[in-house]
Amino acid sequence: MRKSDNAGSWLPFQWDREANVVVVGYGGSRATFGAMAAEQGAEVLILEKGAAGGGNPVCVAGSLLLTSVDDEQTLAYLDWMCGGQTDPVVLRAYLDGLDEIPFSRASRVS
Repeated sequence: MRKSDNAGSWLPFQWDREANVVVVGYGGSRATFGAMAAEQGAEVLILEKGAAGGGNPVCVAGSLLLTSVDDEQTLAYLDWMCGGQTDPVVLRAYLDGLDEIPFSRASRVS
């Protein structure tokens, strides 16, 4: 590896690597996928933007987050749960998707 010309920015060292499988994000499901691919003989490269992996499964144990009926409060809570690392558009899509789950809005705490 060699230092990037962008030294001092958030960008890490530059590198040149090839793999059969590239996994973007090191949350629970992606870590599992990467491990399974490696067990099958694939060379796996896992990329994570955060300082440490873990994702939401660390916090939610695979359950749905059903929170306040106030969307802005819910978005703020989801942002906090994700450590500020998830694009607000993704959080909004998650929240909007709750409407498609029967009884999800009725189950949210008011």
